[in-house]
Parts: sequence; C-alpha cells; structure tokens
Amino acid sequence: MNPNLKYSSIEELQDKAGFGDVSKNNVKQLLESSKKLISKARVEEKADEESAYINYFKFMELQSQILKRKEFKDDWKYFDGMYDVKKNQNAALKALDKLTVCLESKYQKKKAKQLASVDVTGKDPSLSEDVKPKKLVTQEKDPEVMTYKDLNTLISQKSTSFLLMDTRPEHDYQRSHLIHPYSMNIPAEILSSNYTASSIGKKLKLPFRSQWERRDSVDKLILLDWNSKKYEPGTAVTTLRTILNEWDRDKTYKCKPVILEGGFEMFRMAFPHRVSDPKYGMPANLKPDKNANIPNVSLDSVVFPKLDHDKAFLVTPSPSPKSSLAVSCGAVTVSKEVPEVKYPSLSDLKSDVPVVDRGTKPTSRSSSDDSAADSDSRDAFNNASLNKAILGSTNGSDISSTTFDTTNNDFSTFDRSSTFNSTAGDPATPKVPRIDRSQKASAEALYSRARTKLDLDGVIDVETKLADLSLDRRKENLNKEIEWRKLCQQRDNESSDQMREMLNQELEAMSKEIEQLTRDNQEKDAKEKQLMEELKSTKMELKRQATLQKDKEAREAEMIRKEEEKAKLGKELQDKRRERKRAEEERKKKQDQARKEEERRKAEALERRRQEEQNYRKERLKEEGSSSSKLRRSYSSPNIADMDQELGKVGYNVPVPKIDRGKKPSSIVKRDFAGVWGSTRRPGLTGLRNLGNTCYMNSILQCVSNTEPLVRYFITRDYENDLNRSSDTRGEIAIEFSALLTSLWANYKSISPTDMKAAAGRFKAEFSGRDQQDSHEFASKLLEWLHDDTNKIQNPSKMPEIEGSTMSDEEAGKRFWSSFLNRNQSIIVQLFYGLTKQTTVCIDCGARSVKFQEFYNLGLFIPNVNRINLTDCLRNYVKEHKIDSYKCEKCRNSGAVQKMEIVRLPPILIIHLERFYPDEQMFRSNEIKYRKKQNFVNFELTGLNLEEFVVNPDNKYKKFDLYAVSNHFGSLEGGHYTAYCHSNHFKRWYKYDDQDVTEIEPRNVESSAAYILFYSAVNSNTSLLPLGE
Repeated sequence: MNPNLKYSSIEELQDKAGFGDVSKNNVKQLLESSKKLISKARVEEKADEESAYINYFKFMELQSQILKRKEFKDDWKYFDGMYDVKKNQNAALKALDKLTVCLESKYQKKKAKQLASVDVTGKDPSLSEDVKPKKLVTQEKDPEVMTYKDLNTLISQKSTSFLLMDTRPEHDYQRSHLIHPYSMNIPAEILSSNYTASSIGKKLKLPFRSQWERRDSVDKLILLDWNSKKYEPGTAVTTLRTILNEWDRDKTYKCKPVILEGGFEMFRMAFPHRVSDPKYGMPANLKPDKNANIPNVSLDSVVFPKLDHDKAFLVTPSPSPKSSLAVSCGAVTVSKEVPEVKYPSLSDLKSDVPVVDRGTKPTSRSSSDDSAADSDSRDAFNNASLNKAILGSTNGSDISSTTFDTTNNDFSTFDRSSTFNSTAGDPATPKVPRIDRSQKASAEALYSRARTKLDLDGVIDVETKLADLSLDRRKENLNKEIEWRKLCQQRDNESSDQMREMLNQELEAMSKEIEQLTRDNQEKDAKEKQLMEELKSTKMELKRQATLQKDKEAREAEMIRKEEEKAKLGKELQDKRRERKRAEEERKKKQDQARKEEERRKAEALERRRQEEQNYRKERLKEEGSSSSKLRRSYSSPNIADMDQELGKVGYNVPVPKIDRGKKPSSIVKRDFAGVWGSTRRPGLTGLRNLGNTCYMNSILQCVSNTEPLVRYFITRDYENDLNRSSDTRGEIAIEFSALLTSLWANYKSISPTDMKAAAGRFKAEFSGRDQQDSHEFASKLLEWLHDDTNKIQNPSKMPEIEGSTMSDEEAGKRFWSSFLNRNQSIIVQLFYGLTKQTTVCIDCGARSVKFQEFYNLGLFIPNVNRINLTDCLRNYVKEHKIDSYKCEKCRNSGAVQKMEIVRLPPILIIHLERFYPDEQMFRSNEIKYRKKQNFVNFELTGLNLEEFVVNPDNKYKKFDLYAVSNHFGSLEGGHYTAYCHSNHFKRWYKYDDQDVTEIEPRNVESSAAYILFYSAVNSNTSLLPLGE
C-alpha cells in the first residue's frame, strides 16, 4: 500500500473525480466506460487507495448519469443483465465507505504529524524548572449532538431505527438529500413555535405524513439543517426540537431529539455517495465568513516554553483551520488573564411556557376556584381544549358569561385579543400555540347568543348555524372517505414496491384519522342535540309570544333541508364505509387465492420439467408397444366425443362487419385504431403496430384472428347473446376483442391495438407496461378471459370430486366431462378444450390413481437434441415416466410410474413447444433464471395424424392442418415475436411482423423459432352449433 499521500482531504479527491460532457455518448458507451472504471478501481484498491477512491467516485457519478437516460429506463433489465449495474453499484458503495474511513484516518494522522513538527523545544528562562505544559482536557460528548461519522455508522449497521428530520427548504431537499427510506423534509417555512406537533403533521407533504406519525416508535430522532453544529436560538432545528419536547404531549419518545453536527453540508462532504446529488452544496449566501473568527495574535505576547522529551504532551490536540498552528496545538499562551464572566439577568431569559392573562378571571370566584381553574387551564391546554379562564364557564347559568360581541350578527367569531396580555406585540413576549377550537366554541357561543337576545330571529339563526356546523362535519368526513378510495386506487395502480408500501402506511394513518374524526363528531352531535332541545323549548316559548314571519319560515325550511341533506350524507357515508371494508376484504381474498393457485401451478410445472429432463437423459426413446411395464395403452376408454356436436362445413368467405344503424350515438364507444388504408382489398391481412415491446401480443392476436369459427362468432356479434357481465372483466375483453377483429378484417393496411392493450393491462398488471412478455402466457390469459366473458353459466359452481375407485375409467371420464360442460358453456370450450387422463401406479404396492383434466393447449417437452420431430415429442408426452417424489397414500412409500393419455382432442388444437426452461443455477440462488432451447422441431403443415396418441377410438378429430405459428427469435435478454398464418381466403401463407404483412413460401414456415402451433381438424366446420344442443 502506498504510504505517500498526494492529497490532504476527501474533498480534494472528489474534485479530482470530475469528467467532461457525456451527453453525446449513448448508454452502451457509458456502461463500457463505467465497467473499465470499476475494474481499474478494484486493481488499485490495495496499491493506491486515493486513486481507487477517485475511480470509484467517477464510477458512481457516471452511473447517476446513466440512470437518468430514457434508453436505460426503457430496457433496464437488458442492461443490468449485460453489465451487472445493480451489483457493481452496491460493490462501489461498500468500497467508498471503507476507503472514506481509512483515508480520513490517514489524513488526520498526516495533519497531526505536521503540527508535531512545529519547533517548540526552546525554553523561556523566566519559567522555573517545575513549570509543566498544561494537559489538554478532552471534552465530554454532548448527548444532544450526533457526528456525521456516528450517523454513517447507524446507516451501515442497520441495527438502530431512526428518523431523519431535514429542516432545509423544500427546493434544497428535492435537489439533494440523504438516500434513506426514513428521511423526511420538514421545511422551515412550516415551522413556528406557535404550532403543535399535530398541526405540523397536517402541513407536511403526503409522502412524509406516515413517517411523521411513527416518530415515537423509532430509537432516535435526528434533526439537521445546512450546517448547524448545535442548537442555536432562532434556527429551524431549535424550533422543531421545542415543538417535539414541549408541544407533543401525546407522544413518548425513546430519547431526546439530537442534532447532526455540521448538518447536511458536513455529511455530504464526508460521505458523498450517501446523498442523491453530492455536487449540490450549501448556497453561498448561507456559508460563514472564513476569516470572521480568526484571532489576531501578536508575536510579542507569545511565550514559548522549553520542553524536553520527558515533559512532552500526552495528548495531541486536534488541528483547527480557524486558528494559527501554534495556538491550536497549545504550545503558546496568548494571555493569562481570565476574562470577566457576565451572567444573564432573569429579564433576558425567554420562557417557552404559554402566558395567560389571569386578570380576565371572573371576580366572583373564590381562591379555591382560582386554583382549580389554574389546574383546569393547564390540563385543558395540554389536552387540546380551551382554557375556562378565557372562555368562561360552559354549564348552568354561567354560559352567558362567555365573551362575545352580542351586537354583531356574526356569532361564530370569537375575539381572543381581550383575554390575553396587551403586550402581544412585544417580540420578547412568548407566543401561545394557536389551537383551532372554533367549532366547539361556536356551538356554545351561538347558544349564548340565543339566550341573550331572546327573540325568534336569533333562535332560528342559531339553529341554522348549528345545522351548518353539523353539515360541514359530515362533508369533511365524506371527503375523507372519498380521498381514502382514491388513495386505494392509486396504490393498486402503482408499480413501484417502495411507493406502494409508502401508500399503505398513508392509508393506515388516514383510516385512524377517519375513525378519530367520527368519534369527535359523535361527541359534538350529542352536545349539539342537547343544545337543540333547549333551543326548541326557547323557540316554543317565543312562538307563543310573536307571529312568525315569512322569512323565518324560509329559514326553518332551509334548516330542514340541511338536516335532510345531513341525513343523506350520513347514509352515503355509511354506505361508502361498508363498501370500503367489503372491497378491502374481497381484494385480499382474491389476492390470496391467486397467489396460492399460481404457486401450485409453478411447482407442478417445475417438478414435471425436471423429471422429464432427467428421464430423457437416462433413457432413449422407445417405440410404442416395446415397454415391459405393467401399464398398457387401453382402447376401451370412454367415448367422450359423443357429447360434442358435429361441426358443419361451409365456405371460407369472411363476413363483412355490420354496423347497427339503430343504435344511438351515445351508446357507441368511440375508439381510435389510427388505421392506415390499403390500396387494394386485403381482408385479414392487416398489420398491428408495435406499442413498445408488444410484439408478443401482436403475434397471438394475428394467430387467433385467423381462427375462422371464432372470428365469425365475434364479427357477426353473436357473442352479445352470450355476454357475461358478471365475469371478472365484466365482458370488457370480449367487447374490445370484437372491435379489434372487425378492424383487422376491414381494408386497413395496419391499425393500432391501443384499446385492447389497455383493457388487458387493467386486468393483469404485467400487460400494462412496455416490458417484453411471454406470448404463451398472453394466449392462455386471452382464452381464459374470452371464455369467462361468453360463458352461458354466469356463476358456475365448484367442480365435484369424481371418485374413480367405485366405477370404471370410462364412466369416471364421462362424469367428469359432463360436470365440466355443465359449468362451462362457451365457444372457447367448444373450439379449444380437450381431455387428458393421468394414471399413477405405485411401484411397491401397485396402488392405482386416475385423474382426468381438461386442457386448451398441449405443452410438449423438447429433448436436448439438435433436431427432432413433433411426433417424437408427442410420443414422449404419452410415454411412462418414473416419479421419485411421489408418495403413495396406501403404503406411504416413495416412487411411482406415471402415464399421460389423451382422451379427447378439440377441433382447434394448440401445441406449446416448451423452449424456455429453468437454469440449474436456480437451485443455488434465490432468483430463478430461464434459458431457451434453440432446437429445430420438424412439424407437418398438412395431414398431421394424431390417431396413435388418442386412447379413445371414437374420437372424431384425428387429422389436423397447420394454420398459424407464433415464432420467437433471439433469447430472453433480447428477442422478437412474429406470426406465420395461412389465409383460407387467398390460399397462401403470410408473415405478420407487427405492422408489416408479407407473403412467404410454405417451406419457410418450419424454423427453430417456432414456439406455439395452431392446428385445425381436417373434418371440422367453420360454423358451429350452440354448445349443449
């Protein structure tokens, strides 16, 4: 390690770490440069710590520029996978922490060595031999002050909870602040010694309110501004400390608030990597004059003691840049005189205790009453209620003694100026926190006004104002409920986990606020009800004395209207509250069900893939019939296909979309597909524009658009007769899908599927962004949505358990399929759904288990060979497999033989080639990574015969023709989806590449990019009978 230090402080190293303009460089070039920087820093870390610090700091500065680029934000997963951005940033931050501590220690030793080199060995003859230099006294650490090093230690150790309260102006905080989830901004402009802690919380920005509420649950409260070293009078941190210590009686803190020594500026210079913008420092107008505190030392008054080695200093003093070197180290004495200490007088002291003018107390009170009033006033002030000495008594006959101007018609205004000291304008007089008690005082004041005036106008006016107060409270409560609902929607639509957690905390705080507001309103309503009863009696008495005027009747009518509106708002408030609780319970229930179902499916798929890969490595493919296992393929399975209707055969003419002229314009949904018209009539050859990594969606939509029975069903709007408005999507997916197909089969050259993408994104968040997704996942979800939206059974019951031990496999299969059709009746089931049978036999005891399962696509495992045929993948699918993880329920031993059989094939068969598989490294890390198989799978374009793979000899659909392929080119780090579709209208194959549609040769349809295959039965019709008839 290099012992020679080239620099003297961390600030010099940071200044040396600057770089030029990088605005013209792209993200890839900047990432390559940052990669070289961190590599160079790692090499120099042991040899030259200063050079390593400079390179690490350059790396972090360059990373901050990269993270702001739009190109990086749009494809950050790709860049992070290629350059390990997140990993390198964490490593650089740790290295900077370590180097900062090490270099600061060395710089301090260097400065101490420079101080020690000052020649102080001369001896003054006037000094006696027994005169010894004074030892430096180490000051005790101030418990209310925290150094920047201590704060960095807290952040690094993560063992102590704390809350950072930054009192700098809001624009300074936004420009640069400590990077920590529990850092909050309390700007000086909202701080005043007149405010309580609760009023400060209401003035904070929304993201900081939840943190403010948890201030009593953390171990430490750390206050900071730009550069304060301790609590000084008149500063924002001192004001905030006073509010927390004196005017926050409802909270009990674990320790007193501490101030960050040197403030944000000192921490920024010491640990620049822990702030958002290390280059943004304290404004020049706030920086102190460097020469203001440097004393003028006369050399004539300096006395140099003669010190030998035995009488040297035991403690080396810390250097200070604000004083001369000789004075700092203690080797010289400027003066021996002790200055006179001036003690402040009591008149100079300022009290933080609120001052109340006791001269306004009623003269009729006794001394005992006065002491009780004093106690009452103190408790009332701490508990946020008005002083009785100020407002007067509020019970019995003394209610009229409250100070109001009875000659003024504004009865809700309370003049407090006369009840306090007349020295309010004196700046030396302490200020009393302003506590808004206007509503509580208004009810009593209005009643006092009515009792004083004793006329009908006054009583009715008071009743109206009381109704206004009650109505305003109802509106406030209702607005809180509406705000809660909006915040819930914002949380559900938020994609950032950190922001969603912050919104959850805000929702909890708001719920508590709503409950507290409800309790307060109930108390006020009870009191106002009592006042209203008394006013009612007074009004009855006044009615007997005078005749009501028309304007008084109008006031009573207005009061009744407001009472009705209050009742209506109260009912609406209760409904909103019940709706909120019900929606929250339903959301949590659905989330739990979806999470459990997703975990189950992933676990089953993962286990199956691992087992298939292991079995294929151990065995070679065997011809059918050569297996010596106990299981044999049976041809006596149930004739399930008899339950379907035969498909009628019609021509391939695509129907022209019809427009219902009878509909009113207000009932037509306005959509903008941004269509580009073609020069010739090309039905079905319309491209789909890419909306930002949406090629996965475009590929599937084009394949489904060439499924003619489905297209005819939606374009002719037959689906409207089956539309299920009670599904999870309320029928919206079916409606948008029909509108999209209508435009695809018009004469457009290309259209934009904006509305379809927005609808899919509303019901599955993964489809709402611009990240690349899996086309198979989108196809599965689209078919599921379309089935739910067109299912004639709107609220199907749960599938019953079929007990196969008491009946044959044929009868069990029929019962299962019949139960499934009784609950699922849609065109999706009619076209795409088939049936499989899974048989599991225990190796030890021979116990047999049969399970039937419906399917709408077959997932085929691809062995690790360069080239394979589709029929070989199907043989592997129906072949027996040994499962080691299976545990028999009868003998409780592990190990079984499992066989999958196809019982029924649908008229439209979707085959999913499982090209993506989990990497073996996933078992040694927390993050699951997938790889892609690039094997070439041969498949037939026409005449695919699947008779040998179906155990039911009466199955109607045996031969299939290919009509669409969804392709994936590239890898998971960067890929692209296209579609190859056969047009029955033009009898040719076409390539759909987003908005471009071109003709291709049939021989080019087969490729290693084939991902999802769409087959149509040769003997199926394009017009189907209704399901179940």
